[in-house]
Amino acid sequence: MPAVGLSPFFEVASPFCEARAPNSSSDLASPLAASSNCAPSEKVSVRLLNGVSGEEEVRFPVPIEASFSEQHFYAMLDRLCQKHAGQALCDMNWLSQEHSGARFQRRKCDLSMVEELFGEDDPSKRKGPMVLLLCTVPAKPPSELPANRIRLRNLMPSRVCSGAVQPVRLQLDTSVLEVDHQYSVAFTHQWTNVTYSGEASLLPNGRGVELSVPWQILAAESANTDGLYDVHLVTDCSYRSENRRTLTVGSAESEFSSSSTAMSAAQTSFVALNQGGKGGSGV
Repeated sequence: MPAVGLSPFFEVASPFCEARAPNSSSDLASPLAASSNCAPSEKVSVRLLNGVSGEEEVRFPVPIEASFSEQHFYAMLDRLCQKHAGQALCDMNWLSQEHSGARFQRRKCDLSMVEELFGEDDPSKRKGPMVLLLCTVPAKPPSELPANRIRLRNLMPSRVCSGAVQPVRLQLDTSVLEVDHQYSVAFTHQWTNVTYSGEASLLPNGRGVELSVPWQILAAESANTDGLYDVHLVTDCSYRSENRRTLTVGSAESEFSSSSTAMSAAQTSFVALNQGGKGGSGV
């Protein structure tokens, strides 16, 4: 994958700072055990960057003292990423450097990330908080996926307001879905062609899914996120639905929202011409 250059958002030369050296031979098995010498209030500052623009999207702290192993820290970090960023660690990359001043490289998020985070240089040389840099992985547009036979029936609601209190839940009604598959919903902005994705849960009747609107769409009232989104159901990250629905995103006061609402009403009230019956207008 392409290398990522240094960013003005980085406050320290190396984002991954180590814990203190272990005090006993038993500590050598776990780099995280060395963090027991850290101050009780020490935290890891997690910063999520946009994988395309490099801009910081969200940051949050992870307390070191709340974790007792690399596996536990990874699970705790995964939960916090889903809470604050709406994405699991498996859907992100982390940024690492071979040495201070080197270019940042994208790597898969796994336990080796945690081991390197707590197992590198001397924290006494640290010039700031311990920092973990993550970045989003751009979602693949559903238009690049082959279509299956799943048809979308209805999206409720079909319009949401940007800046709304999260989470905002949606229900996507479909044809019958099989149980043993992974479903997600892709939202592709019709103007910018940027795609956001959210994990979906199968409805009890097997005829649709429910999910939360991706936080990036609602995070701020912006012309970059307002607009119309093509909505597809994606199965096992490999297939898209046969057809699509449309989601309108806009502020309550925006002209776009008013015009989109009027357009939706006009489309809903459209009545097909009766070409065969009496009284119908022939063409």
